[in-house]
Amino acid sequence: MQSSLDAYAIKARWLPVAVAVFPIALLTFAVLQLDLGLLTATPGAAAAILMVPAAEIVRSRGLACERRLIEIWDGLPTTRALRWRNADGRTHRRREAVEARTGHRLPSADEESDGAASDLRYADATRTAISMIRADGRDAPVLQAENASYGMRRNFRGLKPFGILLAAISIVGSVAAWLFLQPDPAALLPAFLIQSTILGFWMVYVKDSWVAEQADTFSDRFFTVLDAQSTSAAR
Repeated sequence: MQSSLDAYAIKARWLPVAVAVFPIALLTFAVLQLDLGLLTATPGAAAAILMVPAAEIVRSRGLACERRLIEIWDGLPTTRALRWRNADGRTHRRREAVEARTGHRLPSADEESDGAASDLRYADATRTAISMIRADGRDAPVLQAENASYGMRRNFRGLKPFGILLAAISIVGSVAAWLFLQPDPAALLPAFLIQSTILGFWMVYVKDSWVAEQADTFSDRFFTVLDAQSTSAAR
């Protein structure tokens, strides 16, 4: 369990931080004409110390982004999948699987009129089911991988303004260094190209729809696993 939590932290929290600060690091090393191998060899303890609070900041930014997106989405996909007012052909089966797995009684159609309170019950039942799947262990890696991907995209979206700012600053710095400091082009040109690529990534890929896509994927995978386990248990 600890290793999976570490894997989540690396992918969902530390990777967004690394991508955000990498353009500035590249600029610094290119201008000073340092060995780029030092980017991985030098930070050591200093990076470990800084990454802990940085990861917490990323998490806070990601959760703030998630709250905004939940308003736009009218609830997390797992919640919408259980509501009667969003019902489709799979709703009844999904509700039965959650209730059978967790022992929670989900809100009726009439009880959904209380809005936020019923959504909290859906969210609580979903968290319980996820915890039970993780404790069971059989399909835990599947959900953990999808959850880490969702957390990564959510946190990238929360960091987007800072990522764009740092990438833009690094590009301007590279151009200024080229014009006024004239460092070794062999060091500066690759840095400039990588900085531009990272800026393009922030602007083109890191969008609300990118997060929503993975949220839907996690929801679908969660209910697929839950249904499969319920069917197996019934045999």
